[in-house]
Amino acid sequence: KEENLQVKNLEKQLDAMRGNIAVSLAKNYDNTLAVVKELRAKMGQTQSTLGSLPSQERQIVDLKRDQKIKQSLYLLLLEKREETAVMLALASDTAMLPRMASSCFSRFFTWRFSSLAPLISCSLLTATSL
Repeated sequence: KEENLQVKNLEKQLDAMRGNIAVSLAKNYDNTLAVVKELRAKMGQTQSTLGSLPSQERQIVDLKRDQKIKQSLYLLLLEKREETAVMLALASDTAMLPRMASSCFSRFFTWRFSSLAPLISCSLLTATSL
């Protein structure tokens, strides 16, 4: 009978160990399922991010193109402004030039003809008398 008691005690211990092992395996299985679920969610997020990369890249390319266009337009407008400023400066200088030239030439010709008038009149008189 004692043997039977020892065997029964050992069987109870084995049954308890089997139960503990089954519970431990079930917990490990549940933990593994939770990890797999979490990894699948992360994989979905990663795939979503990778899927949106082409559209984000397109947006970046569009923004760079817009920036380049605006920069060249700005440079063109800046160049035109400088050209206009130079043209206005030249126009004001050119407008002053004829006035200055006309006054200089009129003074020159007035002085020149007034000093040559007696000479011209003498040469005309001499030419007519010949």
